[in-house]
Amino acid sequence: LQYVSQSAHLQGVVLRIAVFFFSSTALVALLPLIARGLHGGGAGTFTVLLAAMGSGAIVATLFLPRLRQKLSRDALILSGAALQSSAMLVIISVPELWVAIVAMTLAGGAWISTANTLSVSAQMGLPDWVRARGMSMYQMAIMGATALGAAFWGQVATLSDVHLSVGLSAVAGLLAIGLVVDDAI
Repeated sequence: LQYVSQSAHLQGVVLRIAVFFFSSTALVALLPLIARGLHGGGAGTFTVLLAAMGSGAIVATLFLPRLRQKLSRDALILSGAALQSSAMLVIISVPELWVAIVAMTLAGGAWISTANTLSVSAQMGLPDWVRARGMSMYQMAIMGATALGAAFWGQVATLSDVHLSVGLSAVAGLLAIGLVVDDAI
């Protein structure tokens, strides 16, 4: 805690990952309800969408080294957040399964690209003597933001509807990540 409180770099990384996961977790948290709302939706649809997201993450890892050569960390984070938000908006806007599969594949790629970029930034910015403890703070930010985001966006969905909740989280996440990215990491 002391090191994080004194490291502007790690504070920036933790803030970015928390903002990203708080907003983007709405998609996964509400995915069963989204799947049910698609044409022919059900348990099988949920499984296919989750598999598409995983496939997108796997494929994206193959391209990450090249993307890191072409884009700065913050550009990669902003691009990932923009792609994640766009995919979320597509999924709630188009009721066709094939469109949702493509969007979930892109969301998976965006998700892993952003999380991995921030993870590397945290690890590279931490000295050896505090790396494990610093990464525990990073993991705490992910888990805490995910839990809070799922609860928050679930409550928004309860008070309104699933599509509005996911749409708001996509827009809010993109705006928030734009505010906290400043080429400092």
